Amino acid sequence: MLAHRAWVELTAHFTAQNSAKTRTPSTHLQPHTTRTSMVY
Repeated sequence: MLAHRAWVELTAHFTAQNSAKTRTPSTHLQPHTTRTSMVY
């Protein structure tokens, strides 16, 4: 469970970095935050 949570957080971190190159971080983080909340 902890490993999965760490993987999700790591994925969210890199996804946000990659997304920042093409779109604003806030626009991308909103749906991802909702998805992360569902996982937890």
